Amino acid sequence: MHNEDYLKIILNNLDLNRYTCMYLLHLQDVPEYNKLHGWAKGNQLIKEFAAELQSSFADSLVFRAYGNDFAIVSQGHRTIDNREINSLAGIGDTVIRVEIHHIDLSTTREYTLDKMEKMEILPADADESMIDDAQRKN
Repeated sequence: MHNEDYLKIILNNLDLNRYTCMYLLHLQDVPEYNKLHGWAKGNQLIKEFAAELQSSFADSLVFRAYGNDFAIVSQGHRTIDNREINSLAGIGDTVIRVEIHHIDLSTTREYTLDKMEKMEILPADADESMIDDAQRKN
């Protein structure tokens, strides 16, 4: 699975590639799961979820960034159903749910990657108020 460093390279070179669609996936309630079942079992669950993402989206680039965050980047638009993601390996019958956010990469050609409580991706030319608003949402 690709990491956040490679995701930054992709996002900073959109004019050189054909990626136009990105979904950010944030796994919610992982700390609660770890408290109930232990860190090792939580880690195994995330590994299974990651493997299922790679299998389900074999035609896309799949990234794991910052522990509970994943990104799926595709060359064409792809619709991802919330139920489909929340029923993937291991999380369907747990307290963990996935928050999904779509970004149309064709509208802006350069983005920045930020991490507060969850991964945020903003246009590189975003003004300070847009960045402050995104951080307050977390």
